[in-house]
Amino acid sequence: MDGDSEEDSPKKTKRVPKPSRMKQSPYIEK
Repeated sequence: MDGDSEEDSPKKTKRVPKPSRMKQSPYIEK
């Protein structure tokens, strides 16, 4: 789900400043 992660990146930016961390953080995908 890399494509969806990019669209949600603005929302996850608040929790994760680095995009690379989104893939490592399991709670981020959930």
